[in-house]
Amino acid sequence: MSANELLKRYALGKRDFLWADLTNANLTGAKLTGINLSRANLTGAFLAKADLSQANLVKANLSGANLRDANLTGSKFYKADLSGTQLDGADLTGADLSGVDLDKPNLSGAIMPDGRLYEEWLLVQHSEQMQLMQESSVSADDQPLATPQISANETSTTVAMPLGIMEPYRTTPSKRKLTARELFNKQIPFPFVTARELFNKQILFPFVPLLLGYCLFGQLLAVHDAALIAWIVAWIGSLIWLIDESLAWFVPVTGVIAVMGSLSMPIIPVVVGGTITIMMSAAMIVLDFGIRKALKDGFWLGGLAAAASLMAHWFLDGSNAFGGGGVVLRDTFPLTLNFLFAMVGTTFGSTSWKAMELVGFTKKQTIQTFASVTGLGLFCGWVIEMLF
Repeated sequence: MSANELLKRYALGKRDFLWADLTNANLTGAKLTGINLSRANLTGAFLAKADLSQANLVKANLSGANLRDANLTGSKFYKADLSGTQLDGADLTGADLSGVDLDKPNLSGAIMPDGRLYEEWLLVQHSEQMQLMQESSVSADDQPLATPQISANETSTTVAMPLGIMEPYRTTPSKRKLTARELFNKQIPFPFVTARELFNKQILFPFVPLLLGYCLFGQLLAVHDAALIAWIVAWIGSLIWLIDESLAWFVPVTGVIAVMGSLSMPIIPVVVGGTITIMMSAAMIVLDFGIRKALKDGFWLGGLAAAASLMAHWFLDGSNAFGGGGVVLRDTFPLTLNFLFAMVGTTFGSTSWKAMELVGFTKKQTIQTFASVTGLGLFCGWVIEMLF
């Protein structure tokens, strides 16, 4: 995307430019308040004196970019790449710099998030680190030894004293076993995450719609006697975000594909989904969004369009559903609701893995928990269909 194209779209009210490729773009002095450039490639971009206040630059690549004297108040730089970035004189008041390596950019004369100049802020950080080091280090004077006075006559006796008798005079404290409560308070990274841990971290809620969504997908697969491959696609597809975080929105689409592949597919949903995919991808390529993003968004929108067509086919009389004379079918009406709520639930729960990572869970714990929830949901759906 060129700088002129971005400025035109911004002037028309567009603010979301996720994954935009603005390598070496010249946006000097541009007013881009509140713009969303999350994960954008701004390598070598010229943004000197630009107004990027309240901008979203989460995980953006700003290596080698020029942001001298830029207004960056309130902007979010979480885990952004600032290698070699020129930020001298920039205003970073209130900015979120968590997860950013501040040793890589040039911050001379910049105003830091707490309002201090970089040089003053650096001195304060250094003094605080030195103070912590001094407090943590224990000198010999802090714990004096009660060394007994030894006379000349007692020298030989003292030398011959067994080692065990000298133990009370050692400075190293004796080790003791930690209690179960102390181990729990230390938050040892157990390989599996319990429901209590998720609840304590206040991230259990996103997994509820995910579990319900996959339960409904499992019921739909069981209703249509889906082959084993359809179940595998639905379950493995829930982890598609491992390939790329931006593919998290494809979690419900993989469930849709698994369900649609397990039934005798009506031609209309296939045609609608395919047409939307081709048209959307072609339009985005023409608008210079890039082939990768165009195909990704095209497939996502096409999958949702195919799902909507299938729900219309179930909701109305299939023989005349698309001719204007369809009637509501009682037999397939529940399938329509199940399909709709399954997509909504998995959409809301598809980013629950991100909540786990943000509060400190390991990648292994996150994958195991997410896969367990989706697998449990599919199994529960199968059980419900078998019992009822």
